[in-house]
Amino acid sequence: MNCATDAGDIMKLYPMIIQTANIQLDALEIYGDMADGDINGKLSRRYAVPFAASLYPIEPVRTVARKKWAYNFLRSRITQEDPSRSDWVDNLNKEADAMLQDIADGKVDVIALANTTSAYVVGQKADNRTTFWSSTKDYKPTADLRPAEEQRIDPDRLDDMADADD
Repeated sequence: MNCATDAGDIMKLYPMIIQTANIQLDALEIYGDMADGDINGKLSRRYAVPFAASLYPIEPVRTVARKKWAYNFLRSRITQEDPSRSDWVDNLNKEADAMLQDIADGKVDVIALANTTSAYVVGQKADNRTTFWSSTKDYKPTADLRPAEEQRIDPDRLDDMADADD
């Protein structure tokens, strides 16, 4: 799902190209998914991604998403082969990657708009690592997990575990 920007934004940026190529909005969505993958992959060490929909519009992630989306679209549909290559299309990706790297390195803050008159900085993960949650976090096996010939049987194991939990 493309939360940072949408196909309508891309249509506004390049209306003549999209109309001339007769491309529908839903055909543009795949390029947004590609952009989201790049963004989420790059920012996952610093932020909890994908960003919540309640945080959008969010800058500069939205700008990066628009550039990445436009690059993915233009490169695949318009300038895919060498004779048709265009520096301005390739520069979209370079600029987006540079900005994305600055965000990932913490040089640029991510801003979410609270309403039309105020905004706030989106918080980073405290330890720059993803917290994994598991329903088996405190799992204590009741059977010995060693090979059968090395197993020791403790007939009071369940009672010992119950006492340890109290």
